[in-house]
Amino acid sequence: ETPHQKDDKSRLRLLVHLLFFLGIRISELENSTWQSFRELQEKWWFFVIGKGGKFGKIPVNTALLETINSYREHIKLSPLSTSEEQTPILCNWHTGKALTARYMNKLLKALALKTAEKFKDKPKKTEKIKSFSAHWLRHLSATMQDQAGISFKHIKENHRHSRDDTTRIYVHAFDEARHEDMEKLKLRMR
Repeated sequence: ETPHQKDDKSRLRLLVHLLFFLGIRISELENSTWQSFRELQEKWWFFVIGKGGKFGKIPVNTALLETINSYREHIKLSPLSTSEEQTPILCNWHTGKALTARYMNKLLKALALKTAEKFKDKPKKTEKIKSFSAHWLRHLSATMQDQAGISFKHIKENHRHSRDDTTRIYVHAFDEARHEDMEKLKLRMR
C-alpha cells in the first residue's frame, strides 16, 4: 500500500523472476550488474561468471524482459539496460549497493513464510513452501524448462552444468516419455 511496500514488492518480484527464468545461483545475481544484460542480434542475453569461474550466456525470454522493463520503469530507469550500466541489478534502497546473497535469501524466506500462511489447512504443502529458497528456484527452473519441452542440451547449457548427470537430477520429461512408450509394449498369450 505504501510507496516503500510497492518498491519492495517490485524488487522481490524481479528477484524471483531472475532466479527462476535464468536459473542462476544467488551468488551470481549478487555479483551481477545491469550490463550483464546485453542485446545481440536483436535477442537479449544474460552474461554471467559462475561457479568455478565458468562463463555463461543465458537467453532472456520475453516474460523476463517484461518484468525487467516494468521494474526499471518503477525505479525510474530507461526500459532497457545499456552496456555501460554498472549499477547492481538489485540494490539496497538506502545505500545503492548490491543486495547480498544473505539478504536476498532473507527476502525469499519471508515470502515463503507469508505464502505458507495461506495453506495452513494443507500441512504438506505448507512444509514444501517453507523450504522455498534461491536454490529451490534454480532447481524448479530446470524442471519447468524440461516440462515446457526445452531440450536437455539447452537446459544443461542454461544452468551451466559440467556433467549430464547433474542436469538429469532435475529433468524428468525423458523418463515420463520413456514410461509412456513402454505402455505400447504388449505380450499376447493365448
